[in-house]
Amino acid sequence: MRGKKILSGSGFLAIGLMATAGVSRGQITVNGTLDPSFGAPLALGAVPTSAGDATVGNTQGYANGSEIDATYATIQNNGSVPTLYVFFAGNINSANADSLWLFVQTGTGGRNNLDPDNLSGGGPANYLRMAGNNNGGWTGLGFDAAFSPNYVFNITSGGSGSSGNTQNGVFDIYTNMGNLNTGATSYLGHSNPGSIAGGGPANGLITGGTNPDNILVSWDNSNTAGVTATSVPNAAALEAITTGMELAIPLSTITEAGQSIAAGSTIELTGVMTPSNPGTIYNQITGEQPGYTNANYSTTDDTVSLGDPGWQPGPQLGVNDPGNQYVSLVVPTLSVPEPASIGLLALALPVLARRTRRALAR
Repeated sequence: MRGKKILSGSGFLAIGLMATAGVSRGQITVNGTLDPSFGAPLALGAVPTSAGDATVGNTQGYANGSEIDATYATIQNNGSVPTLYVFFAGNINSANADSLWLFVQTGTGGRNNLDPDNLSGGGPANYLRMAGNNNGGWTGLGFDAAFSPNYVFNITSGGSGSSGNTQNGVFDIYTNMGNLNTGATSYLGHSNPGSIAGGGPANGLITGGTNPDNILVSWDNSNTAGVTATSVPNAAALEAITTGMELAIPLSTITEAGQSIAAGSTIELTGVMTPSNPGTIYNQITGEQPGYTNANYSTTDDTVSLGDPGWQPGPQLGVNDPGNQYVSLVVPTLSVPEPASIGLLALALPVLARRTRRALAR
């Protein structure tokens, strides 16, 4: 009995220190595969894809369709760095070099309607077309009234090697970002699936650009389930899709000067699919619902794209579409490792080990 009492006391000490050090949920691995730590999806696909059904996908990054089957997001520590993790179950059409755009609202300011003057030098590839090209009265893509993103990330698939844009090719993804408040832009880098099973870099690292905050990006393009060009499966089938596009963005990267992302505040975000040169906005948008009106052709056909952002008035999500085409998540209180606690834990563990051995010897 005495041995059990000593062991229990030492065990409670160690557990208490580990809790102080912020040991909670499992660490998310950015590899294009959904981790359980994301929890439930914040939105599910609700319309057939106008971007081509992904009927073929493989571990070299090839897919012949683009779709957002589900949107997930969570905020957790990456080590000791508070980080926004975003996961889009689905595909990027590499045969067409399509793009996934992630728009994030973290503070005041932002842009409710994209404008060519938002970003210096044009920003991420083909942002100007998304913003209307600054031609006459063209207005570019507009969002729901309550959504004015501060940041934009653009992920584009491209072929490499002698095989080019064929099923046998190897495909990179290229990632850019822009600050819609300050106009600053950056090419973050690219990644290649290589021979890693599952289709994406195992650690999310991207190279060849400027990425001082170590934003992680990966993808697994092998999904062939989910929405088709004519139908939408039930929620259980959509939630069963566990491969797609994944990002990890430190909160410090998306915090405006003079502001903070405090616990209890909200972050809003949406994903938007387009061709690499976005002469149209596909209907694959986070939160998109049946019954939307195509901006250019005034049709409510749920299988068609939303229209050209360079036409007047361009797709205006708050006008042409029911519901909200974005999701929100609450910033949690995150514990971080404290040097004093870590040191005390290091001292306590040898004591626990010695007492355990003594207890077992009695």
